[in-house]
Amino acid sequence: ALLASIVLASSHYLMTFAKIGYNNLQALFAMSLALWATTWALNTKRQLAFAVLGLAVGLCFYVYPAALYVIPIPGLLLLVYAPPRSRRAASGWVIVLVSALLCIFHLFLQPDYWQSKLVGTFLGSLDSAQGAATAPGGFASQLVYAFWSFVYAIQESHFVAASHLDPLSAALVIVGLAYLLKLVPRTRPARVLILTFAVLLVLVGASHGARLPPTTRMFLLLPWLALFAAVGLTWIQGQIRGLLGKGWPMATFTLVILAAVIGLNLYQAYSLSPLRMERYQNEVTLYLRMAMQAQEQQSDTLPTFVFITDPTWSPQGISDNLHPVYFPTSPPQLVSVIVTDTNIPDAARPLISDPNSVVVIKPWLEEGWKAALEASLKSLGKGPCDIRTLTGRVRFQLWHSGGWGALCG
Repeated sequence: ALLASIVLASSHYLMTFAKIGYNNLQALFAMSLALWATTWALNTKRQLAFAVLGLAVGLCFYVYPAALYVIPIPGLLLLVYAPPRSRRAASGWVIVLVSALLCIFHLFLQPDYWQSKLVGTFLGSLDSAQGAATAPGGFASQLVYAFWSFVYAIQESHFVAASHLDPLSAALVIVGLAYLLKLVPRTRPARVLILTFAVLLVLVGASHGARLPPTTRMFLLLPWLALFAAVGLTWIQGQIRGLLGKGWPMATFTLVILAAVIGLNLYQAYSLSPLRMERYQNEVTLYLRMAMQAQEQQSDTLPTFVFITDPTWSPQGISDNLHPVYFPTSPPQLVSVIVTDTNIPDAARPLISDPNSVVVIKPWLEEGWKAALEASLKSLGKGPCDIRTLTGRVRFQLWHSGGWGALCG
């Protein structure tokens, strides 16, 4: 359990995906809570524990919809370890159902709630899922891609690059999964782990309307993958002890493996992901980078960002939607200058020529217009510098009078 916790806590998937600000990972919290409550109920058989389990199941209806995939797992565990064959066991099931219904009974009076929750789940996209299943290799290919996602992610998105696990953990998963499959005929825990993983693999990875397993919910498989990796590492430890004896420095070996796992995840999260996700380093995010750098310089006066654009686009959305999030107290001034031809309006020239103004021409503006506007900026005392992505690709140019050259690069 400790090894699995370390593998899960060092997951590059969680490091990168959690920074987006989505509420998806609420489903992972709901899963953790439900698994804990199920274990507590099975170990103690207390009525309070079963009631808490029902409340944890009810919580799944109030967070990110992927949490609905979690609900079958406690049911399977109860069915295997506490089937309702006796009066006491049946009372536990009743308590779970009653406490869960206490959380959600009023939702049956709200049809709009169910419509919103089912969007994006396999229940809300049955037509698409069935269409994918009847297409050649549709359902089967999704299942295969979902299963091997810990080795190779066919669709890199949401800053999760290459695979859902680091290479070393992925190798340990293969070892651990093979060992558990060997134990399936003999031990119930192995059967339960494989069964619950298979259920989640279908629900999360293959029973949806998307073309490929979606990164936005595949994180629900991470606890199982981390556990399989821990089982694999434990099996390797046992084999080393059998071959080399107890004198082998097993603690040192384990620490080296875990350090390598953590290091590989940090590499995937902070080196590989920014390089592979260069498409997310667009004009808006690079503007935010410049604005933050300007604030970090702790200057008495922030620059005025002037966007020269045609009537088809405006940076107003940046000011209205992103400034309150990233600059809640003192947002930088953002001004748009609308041009209808190749000339800068006379009313905007004093602002643009101000040394404290930095100018960005709409990057996808027609090249002839852009060349004429750049000549006008030079006549107003502005010079260009390149704004680049982390890989060095030029996205656009920043025009300034020399005082804000530190924002370039």
